[in-house]
Amino acid sequence: MNNLIKIEKAIKEDILQILEIYNYYINFGLANFEEEEMSYDEFFELYRSIIKLDLPFLVAKKDNKIVGFVYLNKFRTKSGYKHTFENSIYIDNKYQGMGIGNDLLVKLLEASKKNPNIKNIIAVIGSFDSESSIRIHKKNGFQTIGILKKVGFKKR
Repeated sequence: MNNLIKIEKAIKEDILQILEIYNYYINFGLANFEEEEMSYDEFFELYRSIIKLDLPFLVAKKDNKIVGFVYLNKFRTKSGYKHTFENSIYIDNKYQGMGIGNDLLVKLLEASKKNPNIKNIIAVIGSFDSESSIRIHKKNGFQTIGILKKVGFKKR
């Protein structure tokens, strides 16, 4: 783990910095399939719903600046999926390649073990340049179980 990076639970006061990173990936990336920037209120509602379910939402900080975050959310809303969750990891583009994504994923998995309702975690990795994301997930015990083609389209 990078000693300069501190990983902790996200709090309401972190939302603006988190949202800046999230909206960057909406505008400039293909790993997030939102097509319009999220407002503070929309993102805060997402954050609130995750916390209300007692799911982990963590931030990585360097010198009190958020450089990445990770969270779990419902995989699907049908009742049969109630114990399956999807993880999302976002790293400030200026801090990629430093191992922060892996550190966040490790801490997310540790935090998830404390919630008995979390039985399965899925990573849906959706970008053509996602080798690093695939690598850190495999390193942490995830397996490729399938490839979905032509199911997500962005800005088309």
